Amino acid sequence: MSKYSGGSVATKITSDILTRLYNDYDEGASLRDLSAKYGFSISSIYEAFQRNNLAIRPRKTHDLSHFDVLRMHAFYKHSQSLKKTSEHFNIRISVIRSQFSKYKLPSIRQHNRRVMAFSDKKIEKMHRYYMSNGYKATSDRFKTSLGTLHAAFKLRGLETARSRSTATQNYAELDAENN
Repeated sequence: MSKYSGGSVATKITSDILTRLYNDYDEGASLRDLSAKYGFSISSIYEAFQRNNLAIRPRKTHDLSHFDVLRMHAFYKHSQSLKKTSEHFNIRISVIRSQFSKYKLPSIRQHNRRVMAFSDKKIEKMHRYYMSNGYKATSDRFKTSLGTLHAAFKLRGLETARSRSTATQNYAELDAENN
């Protein structure tokens, strides 16, 4: 046994162990499962199967449409967890990440990093401009997305279009009740 990334990994796969490995693999165990169970690295098991001309299942691929990926992204934004999204759609986290990247969909962490990159002084300046000119003009002037602006304002408790329209609606309802 040798040390490998903090754990013990066996270095020599004997023919007896290879038979047990392949029997488990043939019954549906993944290379990762075998690695955990027998203490060999995934690449060692894979190479042993190749050296001995044992059939290896093709990697699972996911034919996901753009619509499927958008559904996953919507779920992800709501749950704010790749793990929950992975479990809900029964797809590995690495596949979800690669699909989000393929379609240029931001992760929550990336989005929050952009939002937090603005200084409070800059956010106040953008918010003043937004209050008199709206989201689109502010987005164009400060070269940032509407979503990032909105998130930055909300995160700092600043008034947004939705809170303004809600307040206006509430005042209108109060006026109607009083008249």
